[in-house]
Amino acid sequence: MKDNISSKLAELGIPAEISQEFRTDIFGKTIGINKQPRLIDCLAPDKFNEKLLALTGEWKSHHPHGERFLNYFMKYKAELIKKTMTADFLSMSGLGFPPCVYNQNGNKCVSSALQREKAATGKKRLSLPAVSICLKKQYNDREWKRSWPYLALEI
Repeated sequence: MKDNISSKLAELGIPAEISQEFRTDIFGKTIGINKQPRLIDCLAPDKFNEKLLALTGEWKSHHPHGERFLNYFMKYKAELIKKTMTADFLSMSGLGFPPCVYNQNGNKCVSSALQREKAATGKKRLSLPAVSICLKKQYNDREWKRSWPYLALEI
């Protein structure tokens, strides 16, 4: 979703710095351990609609093509995000509260976990037993179960 939105912003010729403002308005921003809540952090569809309505004027003023992006977002992304990525939906899907955002596919989740293990051990390749141990260790870790790679192993 983030990639699609970034591509559309680039296609409209909106500079990276301003594009980041649009993405932050939608997905929020994490500074240290603090997350600035935005559209996807809404706890109800009505709240999502209210926040989106409040952003319309701001988005139009961000850039001359801000209104074009707003139209694209309203037509193709708003309803999809509201139905599948907001805090209420993600919490009901077992991602905790506040939920961890899941925005990658299962293969990439597992790959990411293995890449972190390789970086931590300093190895270029992991043997099959090492992969198994890594994934079992993460699967049984209580904190990790609240994160997105856990979902990839549940599938």
